[in-house]
Amino acid sequence: ASSVHLLGDVLSKITGRNWKIYSGGSVMDDDEGVGDRSSEAKIAEVLGEDRRNKLLAAVYMLRSDVNPSVCQASFQVWKSVVQSQLRTLTNILGTLMDTLIQCLSSTSEEKKVVAGRAMGEMVGKMGEKVMAHVIPYLQDGLTADDELKRAGVCLGLSEVIGACGKMQIQNYLEEVVVTVRQALCDASAVVRGASAV
Repeated sequence: ASSVHLLGDVLSKITGRNWKIYSGGSVMDDDEGVGDRSSEAKIAEVLGEDRRNKLLAAVYMLRSDVNPSVCQASFQVWKSVVQSQLRTLTNILGTLMDTLIQCLSSTSEEKKVVAGRAMGEMVGKMGEKVMAHVIPYLQDGLTADDELKRAGVCLGLSEVIGACGKMQIQNYLEEVVVTVRQALCDASAVVRGASAV
């Protein structure tokens, strides 16, 4: 949690805004934060857009951490920097998906849990707005040479299916069935096992 607090302090300096990350208290998750577009732009200016996207993707994922203090500090950093969660998630979707799949492909169970929770939350929050991008991304991931990445994609697909409502699944049923079938027929037993979850 202390590294997330430090990150919050650094971002506060970059943006020129004076906000503090506190320990304790509750976490409110709604779509609007106290950040603004100029803060996000300033971070991109100083760090570069790619680094900013990676940083925001990591902070978003850490909001689902198993350690409550890390989770809370990450929520506070996210809310301090991001004005509109939906707009920001849309802007960083590719980087966020890369980050989540990388963690879902890890040998660390904790990373898998955190990334899985974050994937489920993202799909649950953004619904239709994200499904059109997530399913093709997962389908592409199943063609990777690395079997751990393909297994991570299967875990991500499981989280997506679990977070979707019936209507969302119906709208993307054909793509989901094709993706699941592809995973179940993978040459690797590790991938087939992950797809059966």
